[in-house]
Amino acid sequence: MRALRATRGSALGLTARLTLALALGAAALLLAGCAGTVVPPGATERPASPTASPFAEITCDPAAAGSAATRAPVGFDPVVVVRCNGFAQHDDVRGTWSGTQLTSFEGDLEPLLTALAAPDAPRTSGACSAIGFAGPILWLGDGADRFIPVAYPVDECGMPRTDAVFAALSTLTVAGEEFRPRDLVDSSAARAAGCPSTGQMLKALGAVATTPRLPAPGPLTVCRYEAESMPSEAPEASSSAPAFVDARTLDAAAARAVLAAASTATPAPACGAEASRIVALVPAAAHDHPIIVELDGCRHFSDLDYRAFEVPDALIGLLKG
Repeated sequence: MRALRATRGSALGLTARLTLALALGAAALLLAGCAGTVVPPGATERPASPTASPFAEITCDPAAAGSAATRAPVGFDPVVVVRCNGFAQHDDVRGTWSGTQLTSFEGDLEPLLTALAAPDAPRTSGACSAIGFAGPILWLGDGADRFIPVAYPVDECGMPRTDAVFAALSTLTVAGEEFRPRDLVDSSAARAAGCPSTGQMLKALGAVATTPRLPAPGPLTVCRYEAESMPSEAPEASSSAPAFVDARTLDAAAARAVLAAASTATPAPACGAEASRIVALVPAAAHDHPIIVELDGCRHFSDLDYRAFEVPDALIGLLKG
């Protein structure tokens, strides 16, 4: 088979406990991979003092959260912990979205800080699994809209020890939830129109051909997808992947013209540009998968064997019409 790529309860001593938690757990923060990224084990030096962020800038990006420091700013008294889950999904009238779920917890934070202050296990000289940690990133906030990421204590292989941390987190009260959408991964409107939920293109690795293999002549459904700007409070993405817009059906004559234009395509050159406008050509034959066509970006399309070809100008003209 061919491979395809495709928020109040402050208690005495919280600041001291927080300082200890950050000092002992800092080496694990880069392990707290999120937002689609799995970070491999390893310790990293931290700056002496963290830079606090407002709630609107909380992120699951491990690179940003990796700037957590070894001690809290002077006068920082946490009253809330936010769990950042970058692998969340949310359903609305448009379908299913992937994105970031921020859950705020309030209550007695001392058990949580105690769990975070657990010492790291001595590093082993033996073998460790070559895996990463894709759990949530935790942020502590004070009462002035300042938040800092915190690290988990780690085991002998540098992997986060989460059991005690998650147990302490489960005793707190959920004070609020916010979902920040990223991509529409399952479109209700697309399904109703007989279109793929997304315009994702699969390309066969290493496949080379001089001419594309296309569907047999017959009606085609033209499904249109376009990227859209994301809300400014979503720091992890400035735009989404192309999402379903609408669909139209080509009659046999128009479909023949589209297929004839596609048949003149030449093998696609290497390209890494992202497309913001995509069309899926859905054949009437149920056994044929859609032909995905990029109208911008690399301007590639994949044939029935998932081989990439360069989109001819004539095909672009027909599909834009």
